[in-house]
Amino acid sequence: KEKWDDPTEGDRAKLEDFYLNHGYVTAQIGEPKITYSEGKKGKKPRRWMHIEVPVTEGDQYRVGDFKFEGLTVFKEEGIRPLFKLQPGDVYKESRIRKGYDKLRDLYGALGYFQWTGLTKRTPDPQKKLVDVVLAMEEDKRYYLGRIKFVGNETTRDKVIRREVYMNEGDVFNTEALKMS
Repeated sequence: KEKWDDPTEGDRAKLEDFYLNHGYVTAQIGEPKITYSEGKKGKKPRRWMHIEVPVTEGDQYRVGDFKFEGLTVFKEEGIRPLFKLQPGDVYKESRIRKGYDKLRDLYGALGYFQWTGLTKRTPDPQKKLVDVVLAMEEDKRYYLGRIKFVGNETTRDKVIRREVYMNEGDVFNTEALKMS
């Protein structure tokens, strides 16, 4: 079965996110088991569905080492506060995602709109610590080529260009594009 064919896949991902946000980095969500039973509610016959989702929580982990790889555009001490995770904190995936969102805006403003971040987690079951490495794939810096307006037949080109906060030849700035 393909991943997108499974209607429970989204629910499983939500469960995995829940556990990752509470420090359970080794939690495993199994295949749901669905059973049916017959019954009555009052005088009306009912058919009940029972869903059983096997979960192996494991232990709650705290952050051990917290490092960055592949940084060339920014300095580590400048972006570390975006992630709001310190060694000793309970691991929370949501803080990493929020940090990536803020970092995506910063990279985009400097022309690195193909930037991606990858989280590498290495749990130590003896110490109940997870070492976290955030690997940055910065790609290259992009510049704005030609700006072309399509479908406009009433407003002059220069009037529309005044509303665009970028010029041809500038670094491609995703924040300026949003404001435009």
